[in-house]
Amino acid sequence: AYVDKSGATSRTRAISKAIAYINDAHDEAATVGDICRSAGVSLRTLNRAFRERFGIGPKAYLIRHRLSEVHKELVRAPADAQIADIANRHAFWHLGQFAGDYKAMFGELPSETLKRHIRI
Repeated sequence: AYVDKSGATSRTRAISKAIAYINDAHDEAATVGDICRSAGVSLRTLNRAFRERFGIGPKAYLIRHRLSEVHKELVRAPADAQIADIANRHAFWHLGQFAGDYKAMFGELPSETLKRHIRI
């Protein structure tokens, strides 16, 4: 079996680079492979670093980050905003899966968030 021989310092550096990449690429369909390349580490090292720091892998972190970005946008959106457009801007293409993931994270559907925060 392959053993991750990365040191704590290299994993900390990888996390910093990965988070910077994710924050800069929030409007793009970034993949875990893209994050690995930007951080200069293998998938195994990135997985270990994220699990140590956040208790979840980089893919789950990326999805949660993108969901948070959608949530922020919905809170500020006008009443006529299209949820699908906002979701697509953050690389969510399968709207049924997106709505389920959003509800699991925020306890309500995206449409409920939008309705609750409509400014008149």
